[in-house]
Amino acid sequence: MSASGGPASAHAATSATTTCGIVQVGGQLGLVLTLDGVRLCVLPLGVRAECELDLESLAV
Repeated sequence: MSASGGPASAHAATSATTTCGIVQVGGQLGLVLTLDGVRLCVLPLGVRAECELDLESLAV
């Protein structure tokens, strides 16, 4: 039952499938987060030099 007193939707009754994994793209490792088969984001893993980050912000 929903808060309004009616039956809950079938979609709300099923649980979402959440997965994560590690991928390598161009020598960089990343953490991939997915929900129900949809890739939500890829977070870079590892250490990067501060000067490397500064150079990327200038390359717009």
